[in-house]
Amino acid sequence: EVRALTGNKTDMILVDGTDFPDGITINSLAAKFKCPIHLTKPSSLTDITAKDIADWKIDSILVGGGENSVSKSVYDGLKVTNKERISGADRYSTAVKISQRLDSISTMIGRR
Repeated sequence: EVRALTGNKTDMILVDGTDFPDGITINSLAAKFKCPIHLTKPSSLTDITAKDIADWKIDSILVGGGENSVSKSVYDGLKVTNKERISGADRYSTAVKISQRLDSISTMIGRR
């Protein structure tokens, strides 16, 4: 639905679907970039998300949260042209970094 309504066919935001804080705080960036938020497990990419990345030909993924939320192996295994992680020392500093990103950047990763 988000892709159809916004016309953004190449961007995605990825967060831990087993814990809520990163998903809630990243909503502002999803709205700004007009892209969907997909959920995954911390240590493995869910089948649905992996399929959507491939089928939708996703070019850029913004990962919300640290390596406890989306592991380094999941992040490293993302087969996209552009990827970036926004994280802090804890959920509160991650929320601050997301807010700072919202205020400072007007385009999705890789297109500055």
